[in-house]
Amino acid sequence: MITLYKEYSIGVKKLSDAELNRDNSPSGQTHIGLSEKVLTYLPNTPVQQDGILVVNQSCSFVECAFSKIGNKRSTKIDSQTSTPVKSVVKQIRNIASNANVEWYLVWFALENQTPVFWLLNEKSEDYLGLEDIFENSQSLSVYTASKEEYFRLLTKIRSFKKLLAIMDSTYDTSHENRLIAISKEHRTFVHLCLDYFRMMGELDKMLPYFNTKESNVPVSIKKDGAYKLQNMFMFADITEINTRNSTDNGRRWYTDPFFVDGREMYLYVDWFPGKDSKGKDTQLMVPDFVKFVSDCFGKKYVYRNAQGTHEMWEINNPESFETIQNVNGEETSDYVNFKHLLEYFCAHLQYVVTGDKTVKGYEEYLEPFIKNDSFRRSGQGYNRGKIQKQIKQWENYSAGKICIAVHGQGAKSNASYLHWNRTGHNVLANWNGDAIISLKLVEYLEPSKERITKDVVSLDDLGLYDGQEPNENLRKFYDAFVELLKNDSTMPLEEPEDGPLEFGDFTPRQIIYYGAPGTGKSHTIKKEEDEGKITCIRTTFHPDSDYATFVGCYKPHKIKGTSNNLTYEFVEQAFLEAYKQAWMNPKKEIALVIEEINRGNCAQVFGDIFQLLDRSGDGWSTYPIKADTDIAEHLEELQISGYTATMNQRFGLDKEGCEKYPDRNWFGFMALPPNMSILATMNTSDQSLFPIDSAFKRRWDWKYIKIKPGKNENGEKLDWNIQIEGANGEPVKIIGEETQLSWWSFIQKVNEIIASMTSSADKQLGYFFCKPIKKTDEADERPTIITADVLVGKVIFYLWNDVFKDYGFEDASLFTYQEEVKGKKMERDLAFADFYDEEGDKVNTERLVDFLKRVMNWQNNKSENE
Repeated sequence: MITLYKEYSIGVKKLSDAELNRDNSPSGQTHIGLSEKVLTYLPNTPVQQDGILVVNQSCSFVECAFSKIGNKRSTKIDSQTSTPVKSVVKQIRNIASNANVEWYLVWFALENQTPVFWLLNEKSEDYLGLEDIFENSQSLSVYTASKEEYFRLLTKIRSFKKLLAIMDSTYDTSHENRLIAISKEHRTFVHLCLDYFRMMGELDKMLPYFNTKESNVPVSIKKDGAYKLQNMFMFADITEINTRNSTDNGRRWYTDPFFVDGREMYLYVDWFPGKDSKGKDTQLMVPDFVKFVSDCFGKKYVYRNAQGTHEMWEINNPESFETIQNVNGEETSDYVNFKHLLEYFCAHLQYVVTGDKTVKGYEEYLEPFIKNDSFRRSGQGYNRGKIQKQIKQWENYSAGKICIAVHGQGAKSNASYLHWNRTGHNVLANWNGDAIISLKLVEYLEPSKERITKDVVSLDDLGLYDGQEPNENLRKFYDAFVELLKNDSTMPLEEPEDGPLEFGDFTPRQIIYYGAPGTGKSHTIKKEEDEGKITCIRTTFHPDSDYATFVGCYKPHKIKGTSNNLTYEFVEQAFLEAYKQAWMNPKKEIALVIEEINRGNCAQVFGDIFQLLDRSGDGWSTYPIKADTDIAEHLEELQISGYTATMNQRFGLDKEGCEKYPDRNWFGFMALPPNMSILATMNTSDQSLFPIDSAFKRRWDWKYIKIKPGKNENGEKLDWNIQIEGANGEPVKIIGEETQLSWWSFIQKVNEIIASMTSSADKQLGYFFCKPIKKTDEADERPTIITADVLVGKVIFYLWNDVFKDYGFEDASLFTYQEEVKGKKMERDLAFADFYDEEGDKVNTERLVDFLKRVMNWQNNKSENE
């Protein structure tokens, strides 16, 4: 089944007498129920109240906005001439009741998913222009040449959105009155629809739009449609235009030129009425029309050729041709192109996996893109990924268009495949280690999402890379691939983004937790992670941190199986990893955790990402920033589902809901979503090389973590102790008869000393400054003993190097010890080396115990001295 908006397809249906309700009905009633009946044949499309029906006969049209066409026989009055005219319903009735004419229904969908239905009879000019499409249309068929350029033009006609609003506001039971209310706004749009359908009927049979001596492109002009296209514009100079305007029997040309390929191009007034009137539909269409012509001259489209007819194929086309013309102008068969495509596909995957430039097909298929720096390792061709450009000369076939998809995180996965565009008919690789040994056809079924393998053929049997014409095995493989397309019951392996992402209800946080070392700043964050509240990606700043090590950059990698050959790959760092995870998991809070943020040069590390820290009330970055080239390319390769639609919805629409940047590639821009938090820690004791400036500080919330007794995850107080072992391995006495000293008591005493010396809490110790490594009893669940090695190596070393060294050792009661010399006790200055024995291998327990006693008695000693 086809979803019109999603597929951007053009549907065609030949209507039977029964469908037109004219078999046994009086001629005056033949149209009744037409709208409902024909709509029942549109897949996934219910009868709508906001549809637009365009009925055409012999180049004259009748338009009707319908809710439900009733039996309205009344005439209406032409507002300009005040004369009675047939009602819209009667005109439809007269047309549809012509039993001698076959009727066809054509439909398509606009950007807002409103369907447009177009009723044609076989004698109308528009039918003649499209007759090739209607061949073999006895049953429901779909013209899958989706013409993305056409729909891009239609979506630019923004006043159609205004039309829908008018239709809603003026609705009543009389569709004639409703028609009067909307016809002025609607008429230009209908003209454009008809004109462009007429163009599409002939554009596939001619290029460019005209046949004049100025063009060096051989063209085939067919039927009346080509003649009309030829008169939409012309290349001339102003003198010729003025002459034509004065002598050309009332034909009028605009006198302001557009420039295409360096030549002046003039538009015909009747085709572009109101071009100079601001807000007119045609004025909105003109720039795109000019670009369309320019693209034709620039040969930005693929050309096919059958029996001497040049055609424009920007997208795919299902019509059958025995030969096609590739972008190099060479006529090749479907089999030849398919063989090239399979060779490219295997070379691409194996190179991405191994980085080996000796893989088969590298020089022929990959090296040209790599040399000009345009190679895309991954992406989704069906979702406008640039990777599709690498197979452009082999993408179009008689049966349709083939796209390539390579998953950014796994070229070996089921998400790396070739497939018929917008289907789940796929070609996947079978691997043996890092080598592809065969290819298989796989159907991905809907709604079960089951994968069914159909055919498996080895690369040798397919004759890949043999330099010969396609062999019988490859032809059968391609034919089987085409056969799958005829019975389409599949879905794409990875659906293109359906629309904007829905993020959870998050209030993002940008917090710097600061305080003395060991207060539990990092533990505070980890507790949230352990409770499942956040998912963390961590990094630690240091003086050498920079943008590349924080965000990401290209890095060299040695190619497997070689000694010196290197390749370069983009490597995500912490920020980009967190950014990606936040976009890929919109219902989870992702936290980028930056430890010791003040040890790095924040301005240098963050770069322009600094701007993203400004957040709006809904949690989004206030405005997006333009990503640098490497990151933009990486984001495009990732093809995060919903990224572009969400960015466009959040930052690309004006107050009326119209796109401000219709041509912007949003993968080139970045904005923090509301589920991405940034949590940082900062030790106040660090003598930072790079002080944080006030502008950076303002973008954070600051949370002070106080020094307090430690608690476990259950909120119970921890009971850590210092214990020192003697030479015999037994605990020695520290204070009195006690062989253990409370860690918290020691912390409190040390912090009193530091406060008296520094008049600050910055250098004080937190409970978690160091951790116990030994259990009091083997039956204990966790260690509770801080050993002499840990105490000296971490705590006392810190005191000596970061506290006492900076603030002095003037307190002799702490920094001296007594040594017996020739029977006399002598006072010696205590140095850090004195805490170790002469060999420097073991802790001097005597000096350590003496120091602990002096610390624990420090206040009393000070009071006595005073």
